[in-house]
Amino acid sequence: MKIHCRKTGKPSRLGFLLPFVLLAIAACAGKPGQNAENLRIATDAEVRAEVQELANQIANVSGKGRLARPDVNSSECDNDEGDTSGAVKYIQGVYNIDIPAAKQRDAFNSVREHWQKMGWKITRNDFRQDLNEGVLSAKNQGDSGNFTLSSTTSADSLAVIIHSGCFRETQPTTPPSR
Repeated sequence: MKIHCRKTGKPSRLGFLLPFVLLAIAACAGKPGQNAENLRIATDAEVRAEVQELANQIANVSGKGRLARPDVNSSECDNDEGDTSGAVKYIQGVYNIDIPAAKQRDAFNSVREHWQKMGWKITRNDFRQDLNEGVLSAKNQGDSGNFTLSSTTSADSLAVIIHSGCFRETQPTTPPSR
């Protein structure tokens, strides 16, 4: 995959690494070896709503960028008990944030500072001023959810990839019939 710098047109080193970074994040999201007994219990819809809310917050903190091209899905988490029922899973959301190239450095800084103050651990913080591109990853210490904010090949767009922590899905309660 060839990705070029938006300013110079030269091949980007960060762009070359981006597919590998995203693949590594996706591969780790299932948290192999997680004990299914201690998992949060929630519905798929509840966790999807939380992922969407986090995406909205990231867009707002990044400078009121607009979320675009959402893709949200669920995947099974690995766990110690070998539960293959599909009930132990995580939600992944992938979004673009439409934000002008001139404001992207500030967006990375704002997002990093905000989530650090919220107690999230910043696991990657790379921004190349000369190329105006970067990658920022953060992990929630409480539920093992994480997100990555990354430059894209589009000059006016950033990508956000969010993984919820693993959870055990329950069926939503049906209201009693009358």
